[in-house]
Amino acid sequence: MVRVLIVYLAVFSLFCNGALAQESQKTRGEKTLFLGKTTFGLHIPTLLAPPAGLGIYLGDSVLLGVESGSISVDQDDGNTKSSAEFTNQGIYVRIFTGNSFNFLLAVHQRNWKADATVTKTSGSTTETATASLEAKAQVATLGIGNQWSWDWGLVFGIDWVLGSSLLNSSSTSIVKTSTFVDDADATKELEEFGDFLNEVSAFPGVFNITIGLAF
Repeated sequence: MVRVLIVYLAVFSLFCNGALAQESQKTRGEKTLFLGKTTFGLHIPTLLAPPAGLGIYLGDSVLLGVESGSISVDQDDGNTKSSAEFTNQGIYVRIFTGNSFNFLLAVHQRNWKADATVTKTSGSTTETATASLEAKAQVATLGIGNQWSWDWGLVFGIDWVLGSSLLNSSSTSIVKTSTFVDDADATKELEEFGDFLNEVSAFPGVFNITIGLAF
């Protein structure tokens, strides 16, 4: 990861070199479509499922877009183990206030679908249950960053800070097999784990890097 950061910082310093700098605002005004991918970020949803997206330039001051990413992951918090699919889909708008500086406003739907096993130990008794788990989180994000555009098509951006908040969330489970005395205990354990996954979906982030092309 350190090497990746060094490479990105080197590229960033090259792009910001006055001799190579381009007029990003003018370039945005001449382009219509943006294709890009968030390749790296100190942001859990981005690290799990880096999104690729399509955007439309509305003049030189607004970029409106959609993005999507997905991945299959394994989770283990000690009491609950799951094999899950995580999807990260959203819409966003970037509002540029000058050459490259911009405010990001986004809404994402981040879903987990999993087959999970929950274990609960009380004294010498261990209870287990297997179940399907679905956690859904709708997340609003505000961010600030810079995005540079070159007249030959390259776009390079960094979101310096991302702050997120849950708009709504849900966690549901269906118990398939269980040795719990009360299946409600198994359901509670699983849904608490789903609530944790939803909280992860709304974690803040820094240093999200996007690379793309404008046409």
